[in-house]
Amino acid sequence: MAGWYGPHSFASAYPEPPELFIEQACQTNGDGSFRARAGRTRGFYCGFRMWTCWSFQ
Repeated sequence: MAGWYGPHSFASAYPEPPELFIEQACQTNGDGSFRARAGRTRGFYCGFRMWTCWSFQ
C-alpha cells in the first residue's frame, strides 16, 4: 500500500480507533519506491480494527 498523504487525507488519533484515508494511491517498484499514481482512484481507506481497506473509484 502506497500513496500520497495530502490535505484531503485523514489519520485518526488515540483514543479513537485507528483509521487512515490516503487521497492518492500510487504504484510502486519492486524495491518499494514510488513509480506512478494509480489511475482511476480517489484514494483508499484503511480501518485497522478489522484490517479492512477500500479503494474509491
